[in-house]
Amino acid sequence: MKKRFLSILMALILVMGLSVQAAVAQDSGERVTWPENPEAKTLTLFADCTWLPFDTLDGIVPQWIKEKTGISIDMTKATDSNQISLLIASGDLPDLIMTDNQNIFRELSDSGLCYSYTDLIAQYVPNWNVPEVEQKMNAYYSTDGKYYLLKNYFDTIDQIMQASTPGPNNDQFHVRGDIYEALGRPEATDEASFMNLLALVKENYPDMVPLVFQARNYSAFATIVGLDRNKPTDKDGNYVHEMSDPKFRDFLRVINNCYRAGYITEENFSFSTDEQQMQFVSDGSAFMITNYAQNDEKVFSALVQQTNADAWFEQMPLMDNYNRTISVTGWAGCFISKKCSDPEAAIKLIAWLKDGNNKIASQMGYEGIDWSLDENGVLQLGDRYKEAQSAGSIDRTYTYVSFLLSASDYLSESSINYAGGTDQAREIYSEIRDRANWSNVVGMCEPASDSQEGIIKSQLTDLMKEYFPIVCLSADDAAFDANYNQMMTEAQNIGVDKLNAYLTKTYNDLCAQFGTK
Repeated sequence: MKKRFLSILMALILVMGLSVQAAVAQDSGERVTWPENPEAKTLTLFADCTWLPFDTLDGIVPQWIKEKTGISIDMTKATDSNQISLLIASGDLPDLIMTDNQNIFRELSDSGLCYSYTDLIAQYVPNWNVPEVEQKMNAYYSTDGKYYLLKNYFDTIDQIMQASTPGPNNDQFHVRGDIYEALGRPEATDEASFMNLLALVKENYPDMVPLVFQARNYSAFATIVGLDRNKPTDKDGNYVHEMSDPKFRDFLRVINNCYRAGYITEENFSFSTDEQQMQFVSDGSAFMITNYAQNDEKVFSALVQQTNADAWFEQMPLMDNYNRTISVTGWAGCFISKKCSDPEAAIKLIAWLKDGNNKIASQMGYEGIDWSLDENGVLQLGDRYKEAQSAGSIDRTYTYVSFLLSASDYLSESSINYAGGTDQAREIYSEIRDRANWSNVVGMCEPASDSQEGIIKSQLTDLMKEYFPIVCLSADDAAFDANYNQMMTEAQNIGVDKLNAYLTKTYNDLCAQFGTK
């Protein structure tokens, strides 16, 4: 669904052998075919993701799409989080809009702004049977019972639990395996042993930074204390804002302790891009980093090996207190606007990309050149793809589009994750599958942006951004307590209790409405 940063990571998860038969079985039967020499067309796309590490879609995957369908995609990447709202307000919409903002889901799920998939599928792709539960969950954002978006990374909990090889993405710690091995691989699965490992690094490798966290992904720290940032709960087990979870304070305290011990630099709290963190990886100065678990140790290993051929990265085992809800509501959605120059081409393109092995090609390129399936239906990596991988140029070479157009689903992505992982990573994936809490509805509890609860949530988000460095950079316990208490006082004044009541009720109502948690 989502979402990597991310382009290299998402592409590399495809590089190992994988039986794709189960992943594409639900898409058997062609929905759309194209003539041998299709008419050239261009569809415009607004991608509401400022972090996307490419600005245009002109790699191998877009070339493949154009060759097969005649369609070129002219993409505009958002420059900031407010641009999409300004775009909608202007009324000058592109053909396609991709966003993960649930408030925008509601705004665009309007017959005056966008076409409904309900109508377009009936008119142009009548043999495409979107599962009923998926239709209902996407129609949740509209007021007319129709659905105006499809989400990437969606599958039901039952489908996920029946899958034999899921590879859940996870906020994880990654370490320099060569150094970890030299230290004797000491256990680091609780707070005390975790801090001891960083102390060993600081003592034995004084020129290294023990830990560099990703600017937008530091949730790995939450697993040390058992905070579920995706579905935080109060003392009674009710779904609430994370600031009201009793473990939230411990989460910040661990980060503050790492800073005060000299394991994290003050500079790290000012990072705003993935590239700033990756610099520490590529120059070999970082021992541990936080990042996603989509086989990213391969990316990090490739980076560090540019300067140290004997170095590598690996994932750390899950923490004893690991506690995480994985939302399979779906991540981002793709809309077809009423300004679309060719809605028939748009809906047929999306249907075609979601069909069968096109899910693979929309990330890896040409079958027979970039990838192939052996006689057992196992994915094999082609030489050209291997060369791009070795050169560290997957994203600029392929510029995948599957998730931008909601062409992926959770199982196809996560099964590929599993297949692409090391033996150690596969063990971690299996453990995540067994220990995680899965939810189809928790991701749908976002309040409308113009509601009182939505305004409160936005203000709390700003409050957390403001106070995160203040609290985590506290000089001592007294300063930490004072800064934390001030933040919580402001949260109360903003109205966190009102938001908590909304989240608890909405979650319980959705569970009852859709018959799933």
